[in-house]
Amino acid sequence: MNIKNSLKAAALMMCLAGAAQASVVVGGNAVIGRANADSFSNFTIVDMNNAISASTTLTSWSVFTQDTGTLELAIFRLVGAVYNQVGISALATVTTAGLNSFATSIAVLAGDFVGVYMQTAHVQFGNIGAGGAGYSNNGSGLSNAFNGPLSRTYSISVSNNGTAVPEPTTAWLAALALGAAAFGLRSRKA
Repeated sequence: MNIKNSLKAAALMMCLAGAAQASVVVGGNAVIGRANADSFSNFTIVDMNNAISASTTLTSWSVFTQDTGTLELAIFRLVGAVYNQVGISALATVTTAGLNSFATSIAVLAGDFVGVYMQTAHVQFGNIGAGGAGYSNNGSGLSNAFNGPLSRTYSISVSNNGTAVPEPTTAWLAALALGAAAFGLRSRKA
């Protein structure tokens, strides 16, 4: 293998390694207008439909609300039969009903669940066939003592907006690319 081909192979492998990192992590559901909203206030839900897809730091979250008010993103991790709260955003103020997006910085693991503490604003939900959301009691505040699950899909999602997500193969691809280039240079000198 000549030096030119070694460098081409190394460049290709580095590109593949970079492509492996440029995924967008998501969790939650489509943020769309839905037919229902809760009548509870000052309570928490955990949406069990679509867990967070990879370990990363979340950078944004979105909700579709029925009304104005305040709420917080809450991230939960299922340990045994308990949903432990592992992250929470700053209190967000919804000034317009409908689609609302907020910045955040919360470290998560693949498999964590998206939740929301609805202090006074209410996130819309739709009914689904099988259970999908746990809920705390009316007036219980930010909680991880959930009832249910109810057959609901809440309009809430999280994302890391394309921030690099290290994958196990990335380091191996980079090392292989550098090794191929070094081997090509060594072979060329011999």
